[in-house]
Amino acid sequence: MDSLQESASPLLDDPEIEGDMYHEKAEKYLVKSDGYHYAKISEVHRYAQKLGYLFIGAVLYFLGSTIVSNVIPQQPSSPTLPLGLGPAILAGETAVENGYFCGYTPQEARKNGCRFDLILYEWVPAQCYDEKLQEEFRLKKSKWYVDDEGTQDVSQEEAARGETEKLFWDWDYHIWHCRYTFLQMTRILMNTSLGIPGRLMDIDHANHCLNTLTGEEWHPLDDVGTIVTLNYSTCYSRI
Repeated sequence: MDSLQESASPLLDDPEIEGDMYHEKAEKYLVKSDGYHYAKISEVHRYAQKLGYLFIGAVLYFLGSTIVSNVIPQQPSSPTLPLGLGPAILAGETAVENGYFCGYTPQEARKNGCRFDLILYEWVPAQCYDEKLQEEFRLKKSKWYVDDEGTQDVSQEEAARGETEKLFWDWDYHIWHCRYTFLQMTRILMNTSLGIPGRLMDIDHANHCLNTLTGEEWHPLDDVGTIVTLNYSTCYSRI
């Protein structure tokens, strides 16, 4: 301010400058003498203006994103599923018992990492195989037959290899099978890492097992009338 006053004094003291001419010349003189300060002020002003625009844009973007996320329903992201495990069944969909993952032969099933489920008599992806329950189920040794007359039996060990296309059970073993299908589902509900074999979501099979366990469907325990055929199961995620 001292330099401004010193440079402005001769002008202010000039008696020949009067009225509007005085103000005009004074303004030009001040702008010229202090031009550097005016340039710096303009630069700061432009920078502040840009920051203001950026701030307003950020606020508008945030408000717009919030409105869209609240108004438009968002689809949940699909988790990455392990190999062989299909997505969970949605409302209105029907589970399919047989799938493509385990192939169509015991050799293909083994190659694809599938395991043989003796409870359901089918090859299942590893995610649908409950090792502990399978071991427990096999503790009950029972006879399997290659004909419905029960004239030729096979060992449970042979049946458990999962290579025979068709076998027969007696009714006692049929009851045992139904008990364990319900245990299977209970253990699946307790363990989200286990998948659900398609057979366990077949309502007709569930009703049949309920009738078997309650005695509504009854046969002599040694009646060899239950046929089982080899299947290659689907495996559904429960979440």
